[in-house]
Amino acid sequence: MIAARLLPSPDPRRRERELTRPRRGATMRRAMWLRIAVCAAVPFLAVMAYVGLMAHVTSLGYSYAHAQSELQAARTEHLVLQDEAARLQSPQRLAAIAKRLGMKDPGTELVVRLVPPPAVASRWPLPLGTIFRMR
Repeated sequence: MIAARLLPSPDPRRRERELTRPRRGATMRRAMWLRIAVCAAVPFLAVMAYVGLMAHVTSLGYSYAHAQSELQAARTEHLVLQDEAARLQSPQRLAAIAKRLGMKDPGTELVVRLVPPPAVASRWPLPLGTIFRMR
């Protein structure tokens, strides 16, 4: 019979560390997948940023076109209102309205001077009978 030999028992702390530490192959695979994910994410994010910027530029273009059309409409309305104001302020129209209201041309003298009334000499205090006339 063969005698049993006693093998030295492994250090329990070493055995525990080996069980909790990931194996080298698994670590390498994770690192490889991480590299692949980063290499795929960078171009994807760049394309998404480009698409977002282009959408923003397109939106600004539409806003600009809308503002331009509003400006043109405002300019047209301004011209119409200027024509209307010029028509309403024309001397012929104002003369016709003045004639209808019975007005006439003031002539050559435009300022009329009024002479102040003569000063009345009086004493103060006036007697009550002159201030309040009772009948």
